[in-house]
Amino acid sequence: CRAGYVNHCYLLNDPADLEFGELGFTHDGAMAEYVVVKEKYTWKIDSLVERYGNEEKAFEAGSLVEPTSVAYHAIFNRAGGFKPGSYIVVWGAGPIGLAAISLAKAAGAGKIISFEISPVRIELAKKVGADYVFNPRELSKSGIEPWEKIMDVTGGEGADMHVEAAGAPQHTLPQMLKSLAVGAKIAWIGRAPKEVPIYLEVLQVRRAQVFGSQGHSGWRTFGNVIRLMAAGRIDMTRIITSKFKLDDVEKAFERAHKRIDGKITIKP
Repeated sequence: CRAGYVNHCYLLNDPADLEFGELGFTHDGAMAEYVVVKEKYTWKIDSLVERYGNEEKAFEAGSLVEPTSVAYHAIFNRAGGFKPGSYIVVWGAGPIGLAAISLAKAAGAGKIISFEISPVRIELAKKVGADYVFNPRELSKSGIEPWEKIMDVTGGEGADMHVEAAGAPQHTLPQMLKSLAVGAKIAWIGRAPKEVPIYLEVLQVRRAQVFGSQGHSGWRTFGNVIRLMAAGRIDMTRIITSKFKLDDVEKAFERAHKRIDGKITIKP
C-alpha cells in the first residue's frame, strides 16, 4: 500500500479494515440504494453527463469505468502499452475483454483479433472494434488452431500483444506461445483455478514478456478512462445487453451464470 500498489495489498482481505477493505468483497457492495464510501475514493462523472446528455446514460457509462479500468491497467500500466499499428489479440470477449478491444482500437492498433465462443459476445467484439473474431470451437471442427489464424491474419509476423481475458490458460497459453511476434507482450488478466505448464524457451527466443495484472487501483486509471469516455474515444455502453432493477437482482445473477450477455447492469 505504501508503494501505491493498493490492489495487491494483503489488507484488502481484512474485513475489519474499513480503510483498505475491498468494497463488494470484504464489505457490502453497491447493489443497494445507497452505499457509503470515503470521498477520496469517488470520481466525478459530470463530463459523462455532458457527453451522453442525461444522467441515466451517464450512470450506465460510469458503471463500466471499473471493468474498463481493469483492461486499461493491464495494457498500459502493467504491460507498458504498444505502438500504433501493432497487432493485438484479445482472448475472451466478456466485459473486460470487450474493454480491451475498445481501448486497443482507441490506441491505434493496426489489427485487432479476438477469440470468443459466445455468439452474442462475438457480435459485440465486432461492434466495439475487433477486425477479426473467431470461435475456437468452430475452428477446431475444421482442424484449425487459433494460432494459425493469428499467423495468417498478421502475415506470419505474429501478435505484438496478447491480452488474456478468458481465464482459460490451458487453452490460450499454448496458442499465444505459437503466435508471438519478436518483442511481444502478454498482458495477463484472466484468473484460473489451476496451474498450467509453460515452455520458457519460446519467450527467450521471441524476446517476449508476460505481465501479470490485477485490478486497477492507483495510477489515476479511473480518471483516464472517464476522459476517454467523455471524449467519445470509447463507448462502453454498447456492451450492455441486459438491465435489471435492484429487486430482480437474483434473476440478474441467474442470467449472468449463462454467460450470454455482454454486460448486465443493476439499477436501484
